[in-house]
Amino acid sequence: MVRTVTDAHLPKAEARRLYEDVTPAPTAHEIEQRRLERIYRATLSPRAPDKRERRQLRRMTGKD
Repeated sequence: MVRTVTDAHLPKAEARRLYEDVTPAPTAHEIEQRRLERIYRATLSPRAPDKRERRQLRRMTGKD
């Protein structure tokens, strides 16, 4: 819930006083569901090659 509005830039600590978070805390079921979704998404998206793997790929393709 917004308590007040300002046009000026404020430090983070002062800006937090301008609103109140009234979002209910997540249930245990929601927390577990979010955890499983993160795991699922991590298995779907391919991991980018690290520096060593990029070097190996360049050597194999002859671009080095």
